[in-house]
Amino acid sequence: GSWKANCAKPTMGFSPQKIREQIHRKRKKLSRFQVKKDSKQVIFKFFHAIEISPYSLRGKKIALFRSLPWEVELVALERALKKRGAEIYFPRVTHPGSGKMELIKFDTKVGRKFWVIGPYGIEQPQPGYRATQPSHLDLIFVPGVAFGTSGERIGMGAGYYDRILARSKKALKVAFAFDFQILPQIPQKSWDQKIDWIISPSYEIKGAGVFKKLLRRLD
Repeated sequence: GSWKANCAKPTMGFSPQKIREQIHRKRKKLSRFQVKKDSKQVIFKFFHAIEISPYSLRGKKIALFRSLPWEVELVALERALKKRGAEIYFPRVTHPGSGKMELIKFDTKVGRKFWVIGPYGIEQPQPGYRATQPSHLDLIFVPGVAFGTSGERIGMGAGYYDRILARSKKALKVAFAFDFQILPQIPQKSWDQKIDWIISPSYEIKGAGVFKKLLRRLD
C-alpha cells in the first residue's frame, strides 16, 4: 500500500552493515533523559491512535520484547497493555545463531520466576513454557536497528524476527524508533519482512492497510 512519512534524509552508507554501524554510533550518544522522553512520546502516540478507534485490546494476543538500554523503553507499554487486558507474549531464543525463536505467553502467576537470562544477555522466558504459534498473534511489536519509509526493516542480522513475521501474516507489525532510525530507503533481501506501522517521536509511517488489519484482528 501507500506509505506516508516526512522524515529526515540522512546520507548514510547503503549496505545493511554500514547502516548498523552508523545507527549504533548515534544510539551510544543518547542520554537516559532523551531515551525516556522519546519513549514516552512514542507510546503516547500509539495509544492515542488505538483509543480513538472502535476496538478493544482486551484478550488480544500481543508479542512484546525486552528492550535494551539503547532502544525505546517498553516497560510503560507492557504495563498499559496488561491493564487493558491484553495477553502478552515474549520471545525465547532456542538455538543461538540459527535464527530460531519462539513466542511464550507471559505467566502472571510466577512474576520474576518467569525469566531467565538468554544467550544474548537479554531476559527471556524459562525453557519449561510451551510456545505459541506465531499465526495466532494479533499484534507484534518488532525491534529493529533502522526502518525505511516503505516499511523496510534492518535488524541485527540473525533473522530471528524475519522468520517469526513470515509466519504471522495476519498480525499487525508495529515498530517504535528514535527519529534517527528512520531512513528514506533501506536495502532488502527477499526474505526481509516489512513493518506495517512505524512510530517515532516526530514521524509516523503507516501502511495503507494498517487499520483494516487492526479492525479485522482486534474486533
